[in-house]
Amino acid sequence: MMPVLDHIHLKANAADPVAAFFELLGATLVRRELRQGKVRIGLDIGGTKISVDEDAVGENRKSPFGYNHIALSVSDVDGEIERLRNGGITVSTEPYWPLPNIRAAFVTGPEGIVVELIDRHADR
Repeated sequence: MMPVLDHIHLKANAADPVAAFFELLGATLVRRELRQGKVRIGLDIGGTKISVDEDAVGENRKSPFGYNHIALSVSDVDGEIERLRNGGITVSTEPYWPLPNIRAAFVTGPEGIVVELIDRHADR
């Protein structure tokens, strides 16, 4: 059986701003609960589950996030970048063509979360 992505698990100093960032990117809030006095939020974005747990700096943490970035497939990178910029999201890499027919850009969210927006069927 080929592996498939089940979920992405993030730890943050404050879970709510991270969840709001992903909601602006199109995620749906699935749950918000308290576990041992800390917030845990469940999100769904295009069928992918994301869990965000509050965790104070240094508490059970090997690194801030332990990943490079999350990539989200979109059909209009430039349009999405403008929408996100208008929503107050920081654009860290403007839209560019890494390969023919691939348009990509990067945004940065709370606590340095990096998200790539990519269209693998773009027309130049």
